[in-house]
Amino acid sequence: MEGDRAVLNLMQIARPLFGMKHYYEYEDEFAANLFAGMLLMPEPSFHRMYDKFLAETEDRNEILPVLARLMSYFEVPYMAVLIRCYELDLLKSGDTLEELLQVNGEQIRKEFERLWLDEGILEASKKDDYAKLEYLVREVGKTYQDEFINERTVQRALQNMRILYEQIKGE
Repeated sequence: MEGDRAVLNLMQIARPLFGMKHYYEYEDEFAANLFAGMLLMPEPSFHRMYDKFLAETEDRNEILPVLARLMSYFEVPYMAVLIRCYELDLLKSGDTLEELLQVNGEQIRKEFERLWLDEGILEASKKDDYAKLEYLVREVGKTYQDEFINERTVQRALQNMRILYEQIKGE
């Protein structure tokens, strides 16, 4: 299956780059994160916005402004945008993943300021939308079942979400 090949390919490349090889040894865990990327940043709209932001960028060789705008548009963290760009093969040959992984929070904040983007998304909102997110994962999971993922993967994603949620909330 094409999705399985994509998962395995990304796992092989990401393992040394992210330095968390114990994490990427678990295919279900990684598949759950790929699913989250598909959920929060659907491919058609992500491609459309990537192309739009790239066209609006003063220096077409500069990728950070594009990534910052994608972060702002989809309201997701830098790493999520970076991984999604990699998954969808949007990074040009000059945009090495190793270099983009070295971008720090201060660089991102300066880019948001330079582009007049709302820096508020860079701060924790303390808003608890977990129930809505869980509902959304269930609904989207039904839509993509048998095409990209199976019920077991959706349940695994939900289980991992619940564990992380409980850890964050201190329950």
